[in-house]
Amino acid sequence: MTTSAISFAVGATLTRADIPALCADLAEVLRGRDRGVVVCDVTGVRPDVVAIEALARLGLTARRHGWRLVVSGGSATAGACRPSASAGSTEP
Repeated sequence: MTTSAISFAVGATLTRADIPALCADLAEVLRGRDRGVVVCDVTGVRPDVVAIEALARLGLTARRHGWRLVVSGGSATAGACRPSASAGSTEP
């Protein structure tokens, strides 16, 4: 069995208002296709809270259609999505 892969690029200038349209675009691409992997290219995307929210919501969109989302091209953005060992710590 061969795993399908689809490339999906996120633009460098990303706002919260862009997220619903990005998710709708991804859903449209995935609708009716066999399961596989979405390779999300975030090259040039600023690693901020908006990028993290967009990746989380794109990941949910992919999973709803039976796909898995992997991030490429943005080590800083991908790193920002990893939970910190000190998350939730109350120490200064």
